[in-house]
Amino acid sequence: AASDVYKRQLIKGSTDPNWYFQYRIKIDGKNNTPHIFLDGVRLQAPKDGPAIELYGGASACLYFIGGDSELIGAENFAALQKNKTDGYLRVLVQTGTKLTCEGGRYGAGIGGSKVGIKNFSQGHGMNLHFGSLATGIYGGEILATSGVYGAGIGGGQGGPGRFIYIKGGTVNAGSESGGAGIGSGDQDGQNKSEDAYHIEISGGTVEAWSNYAGAGIGGGRNGSGRDISITGGVVRAQGYLGAGIGGGMNGDSGNILIKDTTLTAQSLPLFPSSSYKDLPAAAVGRGSNRTHWMSVMQNQEYLMHIEENIKIGASDGKSVWLSATGWQWRRSQGPYEWGWGTTTELLIPNENGRVDLQRLSLPYAYNYGRVIGKLELRCEESTHNHEFVWANRDDCHIWVCKNCGARDPAAEMSKQNAKHTPSGWSNQEQLCAVCGHVLERDTKAPVMETLTDGESYTCLLYTSPSP
Repeated sequence: AASDVYKRQLIKGSTDPNWYFQYRIKIDGKNNTPHIFLDGVRLQAPKDGPAIELYGGASACLYFIGGDSELIGAENFAALQKNKTDGYLRVLVQTGTKLTCEGGRYGAGIGGSKVGIKNFSQGHGMNLHFGSLATGIYGGEILATSGVYGAGIGGGQGGPGRFIYIKGGTVNAGSESGGAGIGSGDQDGQNKSEDAYHIEISGGTVEAWSNYAGAGIGGGRNGSGRDISITGGVVRAQGYLGAGIGGGMNGDSGNILIKDTTLTAQSLPLFPSSSYKDLPAAAVGRGSNRTHWMSVMQNQEYLMHIEENIKIGASDGKSVWLSATGWQWRRSQGPYEWGWGTTTELLIPNENGRVDLQRLSLPYAYNYGRVIGKLELRCEESTHNHEFVWANRDDCHIWVCKNCGARDPAAEMSKQNAKHTPSGWSNQEQLCAVCGHVLERDTKAPVMETLTDGESYTCLLYTSPSP
């Protein structure tokens, strides 16, 4: 155990890459925040615990430097475990160094154990910090994978994933089954589901995935994911029957902000067949089994409380490029004209730099913001002042910037986006009554009538009487 006398320690592993120490490093005490440097350390935990453990409310800063390190947890435990809600764990990996954390069955890769396995092991995956925005020294790689039912980073089985911060480096976090990539563990069978919340990603390259029933970032099975903020870096989040970002299977979501980032979020499997009867998850928002895609596509406000307040955006006057793959209701062409497809847009955020994702809608992709299976985002610089005009898109008039084609979903004129409305004919043209787009032209030549043999033509000449 670390003490006040030895607040900075160096632990160096064997140079043999096949040699694993069969020991556990334990960090104890609320009054200590040791700074421990680990160089090429490979630990395989004994059968009754994690490889490295913070307990008794301890905090610690762990620096993985030099050679690659690998931590393996025993069944029920994380590889790198922080118990209780007190204290914090900060993990920094030197650029060029890789840390691999493999949780045992029911444990997280980094975070909590299975709930209740020991008196001090509550499954907590709380107050975890990774990387740094202040320096490029610690930009190394972290690979954190759970056994079944735990999160890659966050809670073990039955445990929450809360107050998780990623500021830099490369992080790959995944759950084999039941847990989120980053967030809570599997909540199935628990007396009370523990939600994941307060997860912040502000930099680095992050990949988070769940192979079954969990969100990429957010809730494990039967768990919700809320208060998730992604404000930088490059992020890829993939759930399976859970949202890419948000709720796990049967879980809800809320208060999600995705801004100033390059992002891909998707929920697998994608279902391009309208005969699919189950209730798929969203790329960002609800988990599976919460509502049918057709219900929210036809009524934008239906069950909005299960995935409320989801925003995307950009700062400093930038626009948001968006690609949304999912169900597309071509309402402008008919009440039953829907199919699987992709809508691509360049969007202008409001004065707060935000766009309401769930209320995105177009006449040819009605209410598409709530039925996205795969979402791709990036920010783009705006090099001009936006000047708006009507544009013809898919036989509809859409209010857009004439210079770049970007759309402001919150603009008052955007409420008139619709299928063209035919007006009367003028100068051999039929125009849209709203935008003036030419719908049809009369290009037929004049018809000349002539007399045939035996026909006569009578002309009546009217002459006004003389005054």
